[in-house]
Amino acid sequence: MTNLSSFSQDYPKAGDAAVNGLFGGLVAGVGMAIALVTTGLVTGSSGASTLARFDPSNSSQALTGTLAHLAVSGTYGLIFGLIWSTATRLMRMHPSLRQTILAGGGYGLMLWLAAHFVLLPGTQSPMRELAIWQFLSAHLVYGLLLGWRVGRSGQQDLSI
Repeated sequence: MTNLSSFSQDYPKAGDAAVNGLFGGLVAGVGMAIALVTTGLVTGSSGASTLARFDPSNSSQALTGTLAHLAVSGTYGLIFGLIWSTATRLMRMHPSLRQTILAGGGYGLMLWLAAHFVLLPGTQSPMRELAIWQFLSAHLVYGLLLGWRVGRSGQQDLSI
């Protein structure tokens, strides 16, 4: 029984992992929005018009698009936090910050694949008008920042 209790103390609880993922997703969502606005400016779109593409009501409101983007970013971050925590617990590993960042990058790539090939093709979403390189690079920024934030939170949890 001692092994089980020490095992449980070495890993964050599901609620802590979810909260770390949620906050990581919000931080990564801000980074992703900055990447999207920056690449949008390079392609000749204003920051407001780029963010307005994320407005789910298609009324092209930049604030609504930004808030919707952050809500989705936080939700996907929460999911990553739970998946990563569960996976590391099941494999009984304590990943390095580098491993968590790489896992986050893979997660960002997976989200882009799902969005590009599954979620957006059958819709009239203005997000479909984003250049493929712009959408892909923004998802990679999201994933890498998410992995960095979750990895940093996990390191802090282990030191307590």
